[in-house]
Amino acid sequence: MASTQHDVLVEELTPGGRRPTPDVKPSPEGLVAARAAMEEFALPIDAGVASEAASLGGVPGIWFRPDGTEDIDAAIIYFHGGGFMFGSPSNTGHVTARLAKAAGIPAFSVDYRLSWQAPFPAPVEDALAVYRALLDTGLEPECIALAGDSAGGGLAISTLVAARDAGLALPSCAYTTSAFTDCTVSGESVTGIDDPIVSGDGLLMLADAYLDGADPTDPLASPLFADLHGLPPLLLHVGGREALLDDTIRVADRARAAGVEVTVEVIDGAIHIWQYFGPDLPETVASDADAGRFLTAHTRLIPRPGG
Repeated sequence: MASTQHDVLVEELTPGGRRPTPDVKPSPEGLVAARAAMEEFALPIDAGVASEAASLGGVPGIWFRPDGTEDIDAAIIYFHGGGFMFGSPSNTGHVTARLAKAAGIPAFSVDYRLSWQAPFPAPVEDALAVYRALLDTGLEPECIALAGDSAGGGLAISTLVAARDAGLALPSCAYTTSAFTDCTVSGESVTGIDDPIVSGDGLLMLADAYLDGADPTDPLASPLFADLHGLPPLLLHVGGREALLDDTIRVADRARAAGVEVTVEVIDGAIHIWQYFGPDLPETVASDADAGRFLTAHTRLIPRPGG
C-alpha cells in the first residue's frame, strides 16, 4: 500500500484525474518552451552535492559530485526520463544528485539528443559515446555503473546491449526505475492499470516520435526485444500503479532467462517515477537507499593516488 504522503501527492499532481502526459506531439516551439519551463522550476539538489556542466565524448551533460568523492575514480552514467521528448539533466538533477549521494559515487547525467532534435538511434549513439569516453580516460569498466529513469531506464539497458555488441567490456551494473523498454507499447499494464501520470496514447505518441519510422522492435530502441545475454547485474524498480509496470517485469524475465542476475522491486501503489515527483516520500527514501546500496556493492571505487 502506498503511503499517505504518496496519495496526497497524487491528488495534487492529478486534480480531477488529469493525465499530464500529452497524447498529441507538441509543436517544436512548444517543446522548446516546455524544456525551458521544466528547467526553470527544477527542484533543488541535495546539500553536499556539487554540480558542474561538462561534456564526455562530445556529448554535453552535468556532473553531480557528492562531498567526499573528489578523490574517487568511479562514475555513474545517468540517463534522464521524459519519453525521449522531454526532460534534461538540469530538470532531473535532484534525482541524479540523490542517487550519487546514496551510492557515494559521482554521476554524469547525459544531455542526450531528444526525438525532436535527432530521433533514434541518436540517444543510443550519445550514450555509447559517453561510455567510450569514460573508458578512454582509463577508468575501468568495473568502476562504471549505468542508471536511468523512464525512457532513460530503457536507454540504460539499450546502452548495455550496444556496448556488448560493439565488443566493449561492460559496466559493473545498471539500475533503472519505471523503465520504458517497449516501443510497441504492448504491456497489459498499459490498459490494465489506472495510471494517473502516463496514458497508452501518450506512450504511443512518444514512441512514434522517437522512432521516426524505425522498427519499434529494434532491440536498441526496445530492449525488451534484445538478446540480453552477458549483461551485468540489474536492479529494476517500478511502481505498482504505473502503465509501464509490465515493461519492467517482462524485461526482467527475459534477462533472467538469458542468465543475467536481476533484482526487481515493485513499489506497491507507487506512480510513475515517484522519486522525481516526491523527493521526500517514504517510497523515495527507501528506493534511493536500496539503489545506493546496490550501486556501491557492485561498483569498484578506486582512490586516486594521494587522495
